[in-house]
Amino acid sequence: MTTADTLLLRDKLIAELCASPVALATAELAARMPGKVERSNDSCAQLCHRSTLGPGLKVLECHRSWHLVEYRRATHGYTGIYRHLRALEAQGLIRRTVRDDRKGVYWIYNGPDV
Repeated sequence: MTTADTLLLRDKLIAELCASPVALATAELAARMPGKVERSNDSCAQLCHRSTLGPGLKVLECHRSWHLVEYRRATHGYTGIYRHLRALEAQGLIRRTVRDDRKGVYWIYNGPDV
């Protein structure tokens, strides 16, 4: 992920948490985030000419020898937001919390008033 992508994603995470009156789960935040867009050198046979693409993958542009694709955000992994949430937590901008005794990680805004 480029620095610009990282900054945009983290700004969006903070905005979502600021706007929410309750703590949000990592999965809820991932669903609200824009997809990860990047160039793919996969052929049309692998992307455009398939009857079904993998879940969370969308071809935005086809250029024969390369494609612009969008991956749905996830909690962990290549398109995951968890590492970004941890970085914001380390900066003191957000914090983990418990919500109604539910299992899972929930996040709440902790930074200066916006």
